[in-house]
Amino acid sequence: IFFERSVYSDRYIFAANLYESDCLNKTEWMIYQDWHDWMNAPFGPSLVLDGIIYLRATPEKFLNRIYLRGRDEEQEISIEYLEKLHYKHESWL
Repeated sequence: IFFERSVYSDRYIFAANLYESDCLNKTEWMIYQDWHDWMNAPFGPSLVLDGIIYLRATPEKFLNRIYLRGRDEEQEISIEYLEKLHYKHESWL
């Protein structure tokens, strides 16, 4: 089974970025981490990934693809945000 994102990328990329960008305070971040652990505990080993397919591209390329896709809700995504996510993916993987 293939997924676009995993519970791991949610925590270690997207949620961590929210915390580091001051969109979550320390209490919210701690609650998120506890919730994440609690939600995933029943699944145990079944959440272990067999592998990760990472499609590497530059933040500029992603921004261009966002514009070409033309979704209204994505048009305000900044290059700075994409750069942060890119760095987090590169560091994590």
